[in-house]
Amino acid sequence: MYTIIAALIAIGLIFSLFKTFDTRLLEEIEKNLTIENEYYKTSISSQLEEKSEIINNLSTYMESKRELDYDELLDYMKAMLNKNSNIESIYFGSTDNLLVNGSGWIPPDDFDLRTRPWYVKAINHGKLVITDVFLNATSEKHIITIAKPVYSNKGQVIGVLGADLSLDSIVDLISVQDDSYGEFFILNEEFELIAKSRTQDDGKPILEDTSLKISSNISNIGTSVAEATLNNEKGYVSISKIDGTNLYVGVFNPIKSYNYYDTQWRNILIISVIFLIGLLLIMFLIQNKIIIKPAYTLENDIKQISVTDNINYRLEELKRDPFENIRKAVNARLAQTEVYFSDLLESKLLLEKSQKRNAAIINVLPDIIFMYDSKGVFIDCQTNDEAGLVLSKDLFIGKNISEVMSPDISEKAIMSITKTIATGQLQKFEYNINIDGAERTYEARMVKSNDNEVLAISRDITSEKQEQEYILKLTYKDQLTGLYNRRYYEEQIEKLSRSEFLPLAIIMVDVNGLKLTNDAFGHHIGDELLKKVAKNLISCDSKGGFACRVGGDEFLMVFPNTDENEAEYLVDKLYELVSAERLENIVISISAGWQVRTDASQSIRDTLIKAENHMFRKKIV
Repeated sequence: MYTIIAALIAIGLIFSLFKTFDTRLLEEIEKNLTIENEYYKTSISSQLEEKSEIINNLSTYMESKRELDYDELLDYMKAMLNKNSNIESIYFGSTDNLLVNGSGWIPPDDFDLRTRPWYVKAINHGKLVITDVFLNATSEKHIITIAKPVYSNKGQVIGVLGADLSLDSIVDLISVQDDSYGEFFILNEEFELIAKSRTQDDGKPILEDTSLKISSNISNIGTSVAEATLNNEKGYVSISKIDGTNLYVGVFNPIKSYNYYDTQWRNILIISVIFLIGLLLIMFLIQNKIIIKPAYTLENDIKQISVTDNINYRLEELKRDPFENIRKAVNARLAQTEVYFSDLLESKLLLEKSQKRNAAIINVLPDIIFMYDSKGVFIDCQTNDEAGLVLSKDLFIGKNISEVMSPDISEKAIMSITKTIATGQLQKFEYNINIDGAERTYEARMVKSNDNEVLAISRDITSEKQEQEYILKLTYKDQLTGLYNRRYYEEQIEKLSRSEFLPLAIIMVDVNGLKLTNDAFGHHIGDELLKKVAKNLISCDSKGGFACRVGGDEFLMVFPNTDENEAEYLVDKLYELVSAERLENIVISISAGWQVRTDASQSIRDTLIKAENHMFRKKIV
């Protein structure tokens, strides 16, 4: 089977080489024809340029003369005709319809040379031109005219100088100069034959329809090479336009000139195919004996391998077997597989044990374990009590956290998931959630599980937060009055010392007669008196200020961005509120002094001392 496939592949390669040879042969034909075409086109262009130079020189000579001597001009034209056999005639037609013709031709009386195509075209273009092909008077030759206007020294046209060229003579001249190339011919713009090399037969068609179709696209593609028929002989033709004219030059080479090389290569390819087929047949017979049969045996032995039924099975290692090394390699892999399955079974037992241990840990822990992907989608959830979940597991597994939680919680979670995956570091945040009508506080801790997954543990820390708040309250609050204590004042006054809080007003308040009240009525009455004073201090609180108890009967009020007038107004308001208070017919009396810090260079301590001194002055009064 494999030999047949190899044979087919080899035949395909040979066929491909054959096609490649044909392609290369065609490329070589096109290359040669293009070179020949370019040679003939260049040769014809050179002839036209040479004859154009004669006209240019003659026109320059005529324009240099102040006054033309027609006899002298006629002699010059005759001399040029003698030197250039392929020039049919050189002539000059004046604007007065006067003709000077080197060939001696005399026009009829009614002949107006100013209407002739060569004359009109030269005048219209104002420079040297080459006319379209036309037949001479006897219809024997195809002629083109090189014409150029002649100007006086004042820049006025005095006539047109022209030269008639025979295309046949140009073709003959090129054929004589170099006959190493194939046959060539000249076509007009309608692709009609107007001149041909001397090796061609007269009166026979040059091109069939195929080449005519290519010729119709010559103006678009430049040089064309295609199959064609010349004088009933098949070959290849190349056609291109001659620069500066409406003429085309064509080159033809018959197919028979390439047949020898083509036949040789075909014979070589056929012999190669026959030799290859014979070689492949011999190889098939040898291969069948030493490779195919042992391969079938090996295949049957391998089919007997069954990891589930007989893990100890091994292949028979045959001597002088071409696949002996393969059999040994398979047996080595079977041995490794046996070890692997043994390890796998042991790992399975360990995994089951680990899963039971993890399930026990989850049942003991009060926490909720979540698994998220990188986009915040719930992958898994483990908890011993689903009462702590907002929704049951079945309702949120597979959903994004933004579909289950509030925007503020989901935003924190997704931000932490992204940061955890990016940095691999532990991330944590707190969030509040309402469960069964009660506000609960949770702490979420996230760690990276793999490249696209995050493990999160959520723990209810409501009790801890309440304890922290209670401790914080004990730390900064006075237990009797509920006002802030001295510790809170000392921390806050450092923050308020910045210039952005100026002017900063500090009011010192002292309760008058507290010791007498305690002695006369008891400490519990004194405590109530302090509470009433504290209540009125809180009533005067405004503009982000605060009040605090800093001693037994001493209080401080601090107001940022408060000037002297505002501070005085607050003190007056405090006096008014306190004077209206009564406690078992006891008149409550306080003394208050204040000081306003207006410059950042002033010391807070100095401001406090001045406020205290102010208060003492009031107390003395």
